[in-house]
Amino acid sequence: SDKDAFEADHYDVKYFEGHLARYKSPVYAQRVRFVSDYMGEVTGARVLDLGCGIGWFGNMAKERGARVVGLDFSLDALLLAARHHPGLGLLRGDATTLPFPDGVFDLVLLNDIIEHLAEEPGRDMIEETFRVLKPGGALIVDTDNDEWLMGRKGFRRLNDVLERRTPQRQALTEIKKTYDAPTLHIKIY
Repeated sequence: SDKDAFEADHYDVKYFEGHLARYKSPVYAQRVRFVSDYMGEVTGARVLDLGCGIGWFGNMAKERGARVVGLDFSLDALLLAARHHPGLGLLRGDATTLPFPDGVFDLVLLNDIIEHLAEEPGRDMIEETFRVLKPGGALIVDTDNDEWLMGRKGFRRLNDVLERRTPQRQALTEIKKTYDAPTLHIKIY
């Protein structure tokens, strides 16, 4: 069932190492830049990196002076995050039942998580997110966008042809060979 794909055991070290390699390479450079730009000034802000995975974006906020908590249900992800981003506050938990009081975070980051949730569109997680956000707080959601031009029938194949020999495509191909992780996207928005 769809719910079965949202279990911590399905997200192993190889899965998260693949994300680490992508964030370090040009493959995700545009996504990283967009999140960075939207994050803006966060000095002194309380930030929740929800579904933090390897902690990439939470660490970005920490380096800008934010007080960050990264939460993920995968122990493998949290161990990698601790190794690559020492000093990042990390907590194991469920994104649909957050262990925080109401209105404590200035910013919540949801990067590459909503597409892994079976409910439409991550309803329980979104409700919890708004519960823990301060009034006037900000939410940044980053996910694959299937409604963009390249999501249209035929355009995706054209995009594949145009990108075949780009450094980004070659890097992604090598990453996928090295980290043979299953596709765990349940929903594409």
